[in-house]
Amino acid sequence: MEVTILKEMDEPLLQRKKILAEASEFTATPSRAELKDAIAKKAKADAALLFVGKIKQDYGNRKAEIECFAYKDAKMAELLTKDGLKKRKAAKKAKAAPAAQ
Repeated sequence: MEVTILKEMDEPLLQRKKILAEASEFTATPSRAELKDAIAKKAKADAALLFVGKIKQDYGNRKAEIECFAYKDAKMAELLTKDGLKKRKAAKKAKAAPAAQ
């Protein structure tokens, strides 16, 4: 999978950076975790404070457009992140915790 950063927009009032990226050369739609790690490396952002908002892929096309947000601190990330993203992240942590024991 190859990730390209298309646009970075600084949002100083919300203390975050909006990142629009494109992923290509993959067989199945990549998971949010894979995209998060790849975009964090490309954008030089902290992966713990990066949230993937949308993944848009056209049928039959091996390219996906990704919208994500890189926050400057954890407090603002907690305040502004949508509840759905928080629930998904918490569910994955809960699912991974019993497997680790």
